[in-house]
Amino acid sequence: MNIGKYTITIAELWGFFVGMKLAVEMSIPYLVVESDSSCAIHFLQSAVVENHMEASLVRSIKELMTRPHRVVIRHVFREANQCADALAKHGQIIEKGIR
Repeated sequence: MNIGKYTITIAELWGFFVGMKLAVEMSIPYLVVESDSSCAIHFLQSAVVENHMEASLVRSIKELMTRPHRVVIRHVFREANQCADALAKHGQIIEKGIR
């Protein structure tokens, strides 16, 4: 999906949100989420900072994370996440919205 021009961290958070929503809709009981964004992972593993511009998005993701029986979030290096990197680059050239 193309969300427009935002920071990499916000793009990662939107990826978490869309992925978690899909996992909940599919009733996936155990989920491992990998990201190369240590900043986005930090937001999800810490208390929500209310004055952060994406606090509501982080709260929504945390709410979705309570629905599967277990969610594990792991940091991976960009080199180990080539598929996600290629999809992110492709998302920059498509029209805005979910495809």
